Amino acid sequence: MNDIDGIAHAKFSTAQIRLQRGDHQTGGLQQIYQDLDEAFTISLKLGRPDFIGWIGQLLAQVLAMGGQQDAALKVLDHAEAAFDKMGNAQGLGYVKQLRDMIRSAS
Repeated sequence: MNDIDGIAHAKFSTAQIRLQRGDHQTGGLQQIYQDLDEAFTISLKLGRPDFIGWIGQLLAQVLAMGGQQDAALKVLDHAEAAFDKMGNAQGLGYVKQLRDMIRSAS
């Protein structure tokens, strides 16, 4: 299980690095999405609310960047439930902000 957990973390970290260096602006959005989607899927299978919340909020942002607002909002539902389960007010605040931004952009 630690190997699977590590894969999710590595994919999430790689996607964060790619976003920070601007790969999403130079044709790398699909790879970022793939890494986050794989990490999120693993997190859901493992039932890790911490991973589901943090990976989910970043995946939602990437989906919204790619014009997939409905999919982004569905991912945010998972992230919100995970943050709520953990009692993480900061995470819930991020989800609310993202949801508002996505809805206003569409």
